[in-house]
Amino acid sequence: MSTDINKPSRFFYIVLAMMPIFILASIEVGFRMLGVGKDIPLFVSPDGYDEYYIANPEIIKRYVGDKKSAPNVGPDAVLFKKEKEQGTFRIFVQGGSTAAGFPYGKPASLQSMLYQRFKRAYPDKNIEIISTAMAAINSYTHLDFVDEIIDQHPDLVIVYAGHNEFLGVLGVGSKLNFSAHRFLTLALIEARKLRIFQALELLIYGANKANQTENSKRTLMSTIVGDANIEFRSQQYRAGVAQFQQNLSAILSNYKRANVPVMIGSLVSNEQDQPPFSTIQTRDWNEVRSKLSKVTAKQRIKDLLSSVGDGNDAAISYELGLNFTALRDFKEARFHFKKARDLDELRFRAPSEFNHIIAQLSEEYGAMYVDTEKAFLDDTDNQILGRSHLLEHVHPNERGYFLIAAAFFEHLRQSNVLGAQAVPYSSKEAWRDIPITRVDRLSAEYVIEKLVNDYPFTSKPKKIPPLQIDSLEAEALSVKAAGINWRDYRLELARRYQQQGDLTEAAKIASGTSDAMITDAELANAAGELFLKTQDYNMALFYFLRATQSNKGSNKRHLSGLAKTYFHLGKFVESERILSNLKR
Repeated sequence: MSTDINKPSRFFYIVLAMMPIFILASIEVGFRMLGVGKDIPLFVSPDGYDEYYIANPEIIKRYVGDKKSAPNVGPDAVLFKKEKEQGTFRIFVQGGSTAAGFPYGKPASLQSMLYQRFKRAYPDKNIEIISTAMAAINSYTHLDFVDEIIDQHPDLVIVYAGHNEFLGVLGVGSKLNFSAHRFLTLALIEARKLRIFQALELLIYGANKANQTENSKRTLMSTIVGDANIEFRSQQYRAGVAQFQQNLSAILSNYKRANVPVMIGSLVSNEQDQPPFSTIQTRDWNEVRSKLSKVTAKQRIKDLLSSVGDGNDAAISYELGLNFTALRDFKEARFHFKKARDLDELRFRAPSEFNHIIAQLSEEYGAMYVDTEKAFLDDTDNQILGRSHLLEHVHPNERGYFLIAAAFFEHLRQSNVLGAQAVPYSSKEAWRDIPITRVDRLSAEYVIEKLVNDYPFTSKPKKIPPLQIDSLEAEALSVKAAGINWRDYRLELARRYQQQGDLTEAAKIASGTSDAMITDAELANAAGELFLKTQDYNMALFYFLRATQSNKGSNKRHLSGLAKTYFHLGKFVESERILSNLKR
């Protein structure tokens, strides 16, 4: 038996096949050493807070090729400890702009709304809530976050997401997508974490200055829309539905594998008072509404039904809903409003089947399904969702945000996931306590006015004049816009309210600021003093304890406030102990 010594060995072919990988790996290492590109982790330590993390305010840049044209969005910065303390119950929130509290911002978010309830209902439980929610993202981003969230040892994950699936970043109808194929999009997300790929995209997008300037002048909704028309049950529509279902399945599967409980809510959207976006350019809905009456409704319904054809007409369905509402046939009206929403080809609202997917996958993976849509419907007079709970197409008003948080809180309380008995805390008390301030309301009103007077809400865009500086709230917003330090601006605002005798509003602002900057003892003490003055002793105790823990109990003012609070709560032994130590 002879051997051909000139024939290359199997090892040679293996090395030859591996050469491209070795070359690419070497280039990747070289780019990293040269500082080309950068890692964009979900959690980062802000300057001066080495022991803490916040959700990365620049995380959106992970998902776009042209970093300079990335949407100006990011999660709220709330400090939490890198090393989870024993006894801490850590919750993460995932979702889009609704979960983030748009247009009120952080005070209306699931993070703030739930935290406000936890402070009252579970005063002895150390609960952290960290939000990764932000506008314009969808299930691709939520899925990409999962492993990094698991690394932070969550005790619970709360999900409210689905409206951005078609037109959000990487959605099938977005300008910022790569492919309708899920595998290719997931591959792109991973590729963008490599420095060699970032360098390639830098070459491609580096010279694109014109688009960056143009995008900065437009609304976020108009910036991200690519394919404006996605027909119901079309191939592109089905790709969007499949993308949501498969990504959500992977999200829930990964959390289940890591033994992390998940609560996920059904979606709500404006059905009655938001005409299909795809019809706004061709129909004057204000004129249609002005002609509605009981007298004409029956005949108009008959005419509309005879012209439906195959039934795939969003405008006809929406007008049928309006006319059935005029006849007070609300069950039939809601059927047609929902159908109009599903047929709307400009897909800024999730279709009906998304809630079925959420419910089905919750059951399949053992997640806790929270029917937030039912909570909204139960709060209406006619079982139709409209402006009484939503500001425009999907973003709730104050009442709506309260209902979302209430639905999650009640489910959480009943499930006993927290492992503690809740202190009685009524819905009336919770409504009184919502962390939204008058400044937040004014800001939201102005943001919404600009939003609904632009694409895609109107066929005649209108420029909104600058906010008139005619109140303390307007003045505060103008100062904030000028770039003053956020902490200082909030403290000054609280001081001004205190001067006016509005201690409740001042306390709400000071406490909200402290909740974002939990290590700041002075902020916590300011909140404690204000709650002490309003005789809200439970909240005063919460913030004085935070102040004393932050400065390790060395500040006499903070300890004195804590002693006074204990006294008012009838805890005389604790009060006397602190006062005795202060006298030494």
